[in-house]
Formats: sequence, structure tokens, C-alpha cells
Amino acid sequence: MGDTSPQIARDDQLFSLAESQAGYFTSKQAHDVGFSDDLIQYYLRSGKFLRQRRGLYRLRHYPSSTHEDVMAAWLAVPGSVVSHDTALVLHDITDLIPSRIHLTVPRSKRNLPRISGVRIHTSSEPPNSKDVVVREGMRITSISRTIVDLMVANEVAPEHIEHAIRQALGSHLTGFAELEEVAKRRHLPLSRLESASGSQKTVPA
Repeated sequence: MGDTSPQIARDDQLFSLAESQAGYFTSKQAHDVGFSDDLIQYYLRSGKFLRQRRGLYRLRHYPSSTHEDVMAAWLAVPGSVVSHDTALVLHDITDLIPSRIHLTVPRSKRNLPRISGVRIHTSSEPPNSKDVVVREGMRITSISRTIVDLMVANEVAPEHIEHAIRQALGSHLTGFAELEEVAKRRHLPLSRLESASGSQKTVPA
């Protein structure tokens, strides 16, 4: 009987990765730990894996979680960052209930998938390393970048923006200087940021 230890190690690597991603994994991630396309198909037929969409799979018996739909969308768009309303929810500084999942990619990215319930924003000034944090295993825009992006998009009611700023500054999750720095890069007039911040801009970070 052949040595099964490499198979066990391969399976453990993939399952460990999927556990950190709400039970999801991509075909590339599976290939990277040693799964061939034939082996992926075998696991699909045996019922251990479920196909979600092309190149995206889920462990069948992995328990559901609150933001697993966001994780699935993020994994389905390589190089994306969770952003806008969705990032605001993940930062827990809003009571908004977004009707769609929002992702941002560089404007130069081509062949973007069409995914029901997902809006993909393209940006000539995509989030840089300072603009991105990790929440629940996903790369999402920082609080300052999220707030400024929402103001630039101008699709969320002002009161929601003002509430998010109050929460972020009042809880010292970001500072007004950080908001200003992002606003300048995103060409958002500082007068709009100051107006939305009100007296909160004087709260120390």
C-alpha cells in the first residue's frame, strides 16, 4: 500500500487554507498545494467539494458564516479589495445594509467577471499598501480610504458618511490627518471632508 502521508499533508494544507476563507478556495490555491484538475474533479464527484463558479470551490460541510458571500466574491476577483459600503460594514462603523457587495480593482485590470449581486469599481488610483487592511481573512480598504471612496462615489446618504466619521474618529480608529491625506490623493475637496466631519475633526487620533 502506498504512502498516504503526502496526500494527507496536501489535503490538510488545502483544508487549513479554506478554513481561513470561510470554507472557500480557488483552483489556483488548490493547484499551489498539489491538487491536479483531475483530483479536484474527483473530490467534486465524491461530494467533498462544491463548485461555486468557475475556479471557485467550497468545502461541502464547512459551516456558514456571516460574511461568507463577501469572501466568495473577493476570491472570485483576483487582485480585488473589498471596498465602499461593504468595507464599512466589515469595519463595524455603520448600520447600512448594502444591497450589493463592493470590490475595487485597478482600472487597467481586464476580463472582469460578471457576478450577480457584486459591483466591481475600477480605479485609476487603486488602494495602496497603506489603504489596505485584513479583516476576516480578506483584504479590505482601510477606514480612511473607505470613507473617502464613499464620498467620491457620492452614492451613500450624507448622514451615513457623517455617522461613520463620528464612529471612526470618536473611537480613535483613524485620525483626521489620515482622512485628509487620503482625500488629497483621491482629489476630494477638503471642504467636503471638513463639512462631513464637523466638530469631530478636532478629536485627537
